[in-house]
Amino acid sequence: MKYVREDKASLAHLCRVSKQMRARAERILYHYYATGNSLDYCYSRANSHVLPEGDDKLVPFIRTLIQRPDLAAYVVSLQLVNSSFGHKCTEQDYESFLSARATLGLTPSERPLLDIQVHPWQLEELVIALTQYATAATAVQPTTPALTTLPLRSEHSGCLALLYFADALSTVATGLRTLYTHQFLEGFTDHFGLLKLSSLELRKLVLTRLEVDGGIAELVSCYPNLEEFEYYIETDDDSLEEFDQIGATLSGLEPARNHLRRLCLVRLPLAGYDPQYNLRGYHQYTEVDWAFKSFKGYTRLEELAVSQLEVYTLHGRDDPDKLVKFLPRTIRTVHFMHVYRTMIQGLLYLAEQAPSLFPDLRHVGIRPLSILDPWLQEEVEGMRVVNDKFSAVGVRVSWVYESFNAKPLIAIPGAAIGFNAVSVPVLEW
Repeated sequence: MKYVREDKASLAHLCRVSKQMRARAERILYHYYATGNSLDYCYSRANSHVLPEGDDKLVPFIRTLIQRPDLAAYVVSLQLVNSSFGHKCTEQDYESFLSARATLGLTPSERPLLDIQVHPWQLEELVIALTQYATAATAVQPTTPALTTLPLRSEHSGCLALLYFADALSTVATGLRTLYTHQFLEGFTDHFGLLKLSSLELRKLVLTRLEVDGGIAELVSCYPNLEEFEYYIETDDDSLEEFDQIGATLSGLEPARNHLRRLCLVRLPLAGYDPQYNLRGYHQYTEVDWAFKSFKGYTRLEELAVSQLEVYTLHGRDDPDKLVKFLPRTIRTVHFMHVYRTMIQGLLYLAEQAPSLFPDLRHVGIRPLSILDPWLQEEVEGMRVVNDKFSAVGVRVSWVYESFNAKPLIAIPGAAIGFNAVSVPVLEW
């Protein structure tokens, strides 16, 4: 977030240099906006109920869009994060915001906008409605077709304001195709939350937790055009409940197996996670406990990322044909995340059978844990002998060691704008 703030400040100063520089810099300055960018906030389960603090300049941003509607056309990406910062607005801003809501056809607020600390969603709803193409401003129903990607993050799940936000988003964000949600809409029933967004033609959906009535099956059925699905579970223990949760996820994806091209089902160990302690319990679960049996039924799946634990228990057998039975014929890229034990026999047999059984396979990613017992570390490093076997059949093998971080969103590509793993939208000059 430090770099995002510094870049924005630099662009703002550049806009003041000259009219010519301003005409160019404004397009970049306003193409992306994010709230909740607190420099001192660090997520952990201990403070998961605490919202980040810090002025995200939401009120001045909305004021500018109202005064300069031409700038709204430059906005191509929004990141809306709940915070505990009390958004104060002047009486003039208050009247201006009410007038803008009425002009845009938004539902009148049940509470006055001056009560922002309790209902920040009213401002978020307004900023979404304002960021629309100028040619659509005269439409009876305001829409924002320019908005295609939206990360929604809240460290305080269950806020009732989000119910109204989901309703507003489904109405105005008609062009939305990619949605990242972190403790935001997942905790609501089929009357609200993600299911409320079923009118959108989502292509990509990323979740960190899900408590929707009816589970994954009912959710994915709402999005017949869904091609990419990512589900991350934040975990700091090895409880059977969490194993069942991600196993049930795969079972629920049955309605989407004929149109998913990319699938990611991964656990996110947090900073306090101790692999040497948590791995002790893995031997309790036999292969029978696993719902992850095979992706053979996924007729279009090209890229797959799963935690190794979903395929191999700590003391489970390294059967040569395990991976061959596990992967679909259409697979092009497979990533094994959080690798903590050997799977050398499965990899060697996969390399041998790839030309005939997986003709499109081009990349195998191996991402070992950075903290392992010495004997497990030796096992994992011993798997590097498979590199040459895969190379001989035209398959690239990549190795990246994974470290733990207090901010799980860093491990989710695209979920948090501003981190190194994320490509921020860039405008063409």
